[in-house]
Amino acid sequence: MNNFNNKVAVITGAGGGIGREMALQLAREGCHLALADVNQKGLDESVELLKPVCEKNGVRVSCHIVDVTDRQRMASLPEEVINAHGAVNLLVNNAGITLQSSFEDLSIEHWELVIGINLWGVIYGTKAFLPYLKEQSKKGPDNAHIINMSSLAGFIGMP
Repeated sequence: MNNFNNKVAVITGAGGGIGREMALQLAREGCHLALADVNQKGLDESVELLKPVCEKNGVRVSCHIVDVTDRQRMASLPEEVINAHGAVNLLVNNAGITLQSSFEDLSIEHWELVIGINLWGVIYGTKAFLPYLKEQSKKGPDNAHIINMSSLAGFIGMP
């Protein structure tokens, strides 16, 4: 995507870290934002940081409390975004976690949480938004994209 001006981006994990920074950069480019996170406080902090940039660039922001591991909740998110913004052009599957512990010390529940967020969250998000993005892509190849994020932990196993 060469031009983000007046496009709409959905960012999961937007309550902090890379998601928050992506939101700031996209807002500087004039991109409207649908911020999704499981953490209301983090979303509120992101919105506060975004306010001056959004006001300067005429960017609209909507916030959505979303647990990416909840398939039904993820399936309902596109309609919320469309209702708030009228379209969606970019899905950023950014929500992710890593747990620093030995294999022996991690419970099955820990593994289920990691896989739920890092794998199923991406699958649920992509599946939910794909029909809307395909519709946008009919307007031209620069109108719809999906970005799947991963930290270095996605490539290198930690001791």
